[in-house]
Order: sequence, then C-alpha cells, then structure tokens
Amino acid sequence: MRKRLTRLFSGTALFLALCGNVNAHEFWIEPVDFTPELGDKVEANLRVGQDFKGDILPLIPQMVLFYEAFDNQGMRSPSGEVGDRPALKVETRAPGLLVIAYQSTPSKVAFDDPDIFKAYLEWEGLDWVLGEHQKRGLPEAGFSELYARYPKTLVDVGGDTSGADRATGLQAELVALDNPYALGAGAEMRVQLFWNGKPEPGRQIKMFSRPAGAEGSMPEVTDHITDASGQISFNVSPGTVYMLNSVKMLPVDPPRDDVVWQSFWSSLTFEFPG
Repeated sequence: MRKRLTRLFSGTALFLALCGNVNAHEFWIEPVDFTPELGDKVEANLRVGQDFKGDILPLIPQMVLFYEAFDNQGMRSPSGEVGDRPALKVETRAPGLLVIAYQSTPSKVAFDDPDIFKAYLEWEGLDWVLGEHQKRGLPEAGFSELYARYPKTLVDVGGDTSGADRATGLQAELVALDNPYALGAGAEMRVQLFWNGKPEPGRQIKMFSRPAGAEGSMPEVTDHITDASGQISFNVSPGTVYMLNSVKMLPVDPPRDDVVWQSFWSSLTFEFPG
C-alpha cells in the first residue's frame, strides 16, 4: 500500500500532532543499539512508517496498554516520562537476551477510497477480507477499521548469547524460537506467530531486512507463510537488521458506528551481528 490513508487516532490530539505521518503503515521498536554493554541503558524508538523507514514517536502514556521488559532475571516494568524520545528506556541488569514488548491502545483509520483498502489487503496478505467485505454487504468506502499494535524487540546485553525469547502475553505476538545473537552466519532462524496464545497457521509474515547502520536505505522485503505450527524459517545474514510484521483481521459484526473491521499488528525486530 503506497497511497494516502487518513488516520483518525483515538486518544489525545497531542498524539495526532506528534505522529505527523498520515501515511503510516508498519509500527516497530528500533533500539539505538541492539548490542549494549551490561550496565548501559537501552534506548529504543517507537517508529511508524513504511519500507522500514518512519517517524519517531514520543512516549504518550495514554496510548500504552502494555510495556514490559524480560531478561534472564524475569519481567519488570520500565519507567518513562511523557514525551520521552526515544520513547522506551530500559536499564540493563543481566547479561543475555533482553526482550521488550509493547501494546498500543486501539486507533481508527477511515477508508474513503476502495482502491486504498484493496491495496492494503493485498500488501498484508489479507485478500480474503475483500470477498468477506462484499458478502457482508458493506460499503466500498466510508467505513473504518480499528487497529492495535503489538511490537517486540530483541536486544543482546553484554555480548552474552544466553537467554531466549518467550511469549509475553500479547494478544498478537511473534516469538523467536532461536536467539539470533547465538546463531552462526547463514544459520536458519525460526519464528512462530501466535494469536491469543495459540499458533497461527497459514498467515503471512512480511520480513524487512537492511544492513546494520544503514537506516533509511531501502530494505529487502520478502513474504513468508506460516506452516501448520504457525512457524516460518529463514537464513540470517551477518550485519543485518530485521523487522517482521504480520496483521490479523477480524470482522466487527454488527458494526460499531462506522467500524466494520478490527486488525491486530504484531512486529518483531532484532539484529544479526556482523
């Protein structure tokens, strides 16, 4: 989808003003440094945009439903101040894998052009939605979708390759079954997609990858379909940053006002060191 969307955010007018990017698409967490030293503070940006490029958003507590960090010592709740940018700041306390998970409050996007809706569905592997939309007798334009974001990121603290990703309780979640910082060059990495704690087979996961340190460059984009256990696998390349994104769509039936669909966007970012 590369056409203009009008996004109507629930929440505060301040959030609207700070987002800026009405062409927003993917939403992800991007650490300033994926491999900090033990004792350093992990700072990570909330980003929204397309082609693995996007605006940096501040921390707005009204837009946050869940924000937790997980390491080899367990779970903890990071602190933050309104307007923080980078929005996410976590003190490192243990070597190994650090997982940061986040969930946004729902927001609303209005579709006034049927071509935009169709292009969006095709991009996200949701072609079936268009047929269902027609079966439900819904209008081609003048309707809205409610959506929520569920991004995660994986950080390697202190060069220690211990630890593993885990299900954090997000409703829509991507879980790395392999620690990317413990893999060898060219190794196969497995990622599993969950919905309400259950594996999601037959779903599209779109993968964006670009060289580390090359923020703003055009990424390589590939589509993967989850197998019967909700998994995909791919070979990692040295010195590469990855972002995986998947969208779950459910009907709102009966419609609530003009809202006829609800989507749940999960993403996962990590770096495979060079």
